[in-house]
Formats: sequence, structure tokens, C-alpha cells
Amino acid sequence: MTAPPGPPGAAAEGARPYQMDEARFELPGGWQDQTVHIFAVPASAGEGMGDGPQGAEFSLVIHRDTPQPGEDLAAYVERQLANVKATLPGVRILREGELTVGGLAAREAELRWEAEGAGLLRQRQVYVRRQGRVLTMTGTAPERLYAKHAGAMDALLASLRFQLTLVGAPPRGTPSA
Repeated sequence: MTAPPGPPGAAAEGARPYQMDEARFELPGGWQDQTVHIFAVPASAGEGMGDGPQGAEFSLVIHRDTPQPGEDLAAYVERQLANVKATLPGVRILREGELTVGGLAAREAELRWEAEGAGLLRQRQVYVRRQGRVLTMTGTAPERLYAKHAGAMDALLASLRFQLTLVGAPPRGTPSA
């Protein structure tokens, strides 16, 4: 595949630079970042959450979403947890709370449920609203291994620093909270 014709370095109107680990490119104007990052601690023999990619001792999934118009962070989290309850039979919300992540107000929830083939799982969801988007960080582990990895997630959250600009952010003047 070759690049479309045009002068070298020329970008489409409204395009902006986008950086990822492997590359940098011009993201067309109007495109929204919906990247999902998945990190995992490989499982020791017999210690993971099942076979295949889920066969990890601990996984951290980070994704981005756009709340509904007028929806604040508390309402967004309430809606997400209602969706979890509706789709995950037997899930228990162990606790909910507020915290600060990267200097911003955040909300969290800790859940537990029985997953077929994986046993009892425990999960921590952390939600942060920034520039009109919600960044959700979800750490999941088998219940028996959760405490082993909880400190690593705490350290990750404590080290999180937001970039000055956000690719795909609403234009200046758009409400961000």
C-alpha cells in the first residue's frame, strides 16, 4: 500500500500528529481516539484466568469513551456499573469510592464474580474524566491473586501524569467536565 498523492509532509486539513509506541502519523481531523491498551502479567502454571490471552495472573485494560451529553463522572460510572450488573450474572460490587488520579478527581469500583472456566475473579475499575472523555482503567485478577497485584495497580495510578494536550479532544471552548 502506498501513501496517497500529495507533497511530502502535507497533511489533510484539520489533521494532527498522533504518537504511539511504534509510530507517529497524521490523524485526520474529526477522528476520535478510541484506543484500547491491554497489559498482562503472564500466568504461572495453573495460576491464570483461563486459557489463551486471558491466561494471565493480572490484566490491566485502559480504554477511552465519550459520556452522554450532560453526563457527569458520577452518572457515567453509575451507568457503567448498571451495565455490568445487567450483563455479568452474580457480580457483587464490593466498594465504590472517590480518589485523585493524575491530579484529577476520579471514581473507582471494586467487583467480584464467578467466571466460567476462570473461577472467582476480582476487578478494580478506575474512571477519570478529562477533556470531555472518560479514561477507564480496569485491573482484573483471580481472587486468590488479587492482593498480590493490587499494589502494582496503586503504583501505576500514583505515577500517572496526563499529557498537556489530548489527541482527539473536543475543540477549545467545548465543555470538558
